[in-house]
Amino acid sequence: MSANFLSSYPSPYRTTMAVDIPAVCPSGWTYYDMASDWNPGASTAYCCNSGYTSVDWSERHDDMSKYLRRHWVQGTDMTTSSGDGELEVSGIVDSDQTLMVHRPWLVTWASSDRATLTPEPPTLTSRMVVPTWTPGEIIPDGKYDPEPDPPQEHPNFKVFDLFMFLVVGLPVIGIGIIIAGFCIWACVFGSKKEREEKRQRALAPAERAGATAMAGGPSAGKPS
Repeated sequence: MSANFLSSYPSPYRTTMAVDIPAVCPSGWTYYDMASDWNPGASTAYCCNSGYTSVDWSERHDDMSKYLRRHWVQGTDMTTSSGDGELEVSGIVDSDQTLMVHRPWLVTWASSDRATLTPEPPTLTSRMVVPTWTPGEIIPDGKYDPEPDPPQEHPNFKVFDLFMFLVVGLPVIGIGIIIAGFCIWACVFGSKKEREEKRQRALAPAERAGATAMAGGPSAGKPS
């Protein structure tokens, strides 16, 4: 930065190595990308002088000078593609025009100190990002609140449960019914067989006695 340009900065902003810079932008400057910091309870913002616009170079891939010329030449920002894919500017900056660029200031403040700052920055909720803010501007509630996260798609557990019941549950139930039926049949068959054996054992003495009596016949009682 030139000395003349730095002289326009209010103290202590006149050095790129300034120490104890207030947590607010200089008077008349614009706040950009104001958001809660990763550090709990802290917020950050970038400051650009009046008439300047914040540009995020990390997301740009074309030549910086060409991009700046396109934005500087009013009404002649048409671009064409060259053979190598680079963007070319169709207009030419006049020799009496000067393009001024300055590095933005980064300010950070604690939420507990917000009421003591002048100008007082707005209240920032979690994940809230304010693209631009000028001192005194009132931000309507919910204007810059983040979009709600889309509902996560979960598998249809009802369909899955039904599938598992048909594939696993029914065969298990069927096998269980077959085993239970076999056990009942075996128990009933075994019980009938046991009762029949008991009946046969009970009838055996009587049958033997009857057979003996029949073998003796009527002559068994006559005197010899």
